[in-house]
Amino acid sequence: VVGSGCSFTRGSIDHENPKRLTYSKEAEKYSNYSYVRLVGKNLNVPYWNYAVGGAGNNFSIRSLYRHVEDNPDTIKDTLFILGLSYNNRYDFIHPDEKSEPLQHEGLNVYKYSYREQMAKMLGSSEEEAVNLGTLFYKYIYNQSTFETESLMRVDFIKNYFENKGLKLIIA
Repeated sequence: VVGSGCSFTRGSIDHENPKRLTYSKEAEKYSNYSYVRLVGKNLNVPYWNYAVGGAGNNFSIRSLYRHVEDNPDTIKDTLFILGLSYNNRYDFIHPDEKSEPLQHEGLNVYKYSYREQMAKMLGSSEEEAVNLGTLFYKYIYNQSTFETESLMRVDFIKNYFENKGLKLIIA
């Protein structure tokens, strides 16, 4: 079983960052209850979960696509799960992404603040990273257009999996 999505697919993340409004130390035990993990355990098969809290559909679709392309000899009997997120979450592709290995189980802990993470990923200052997001949502983002684009990507990945004879569940 291979899954990807946002925090809804990953499992509880409320224990990872004490600065979260929903922080709860008790939530740590719930991080083991992602539905990707439960499907794998109930089928008694290995599972991989690329889901990351806050990820958008672009990341989730891209990570499943990369898994198929990077592992062509091991995917025949794999069940793939795509957990859809909000359409207004737009993921920029990191220029070095293809050279970086995909992470199983998403991010384990937040070592940086969101601003620090973005700046580190972009190789920019924190101010530049924040400005990029501000400019994007002010001048580029359009809810209707992005909903259509998101649906097109879902159609793409469905057809891609069907053409390869692979099993995909969209949640």
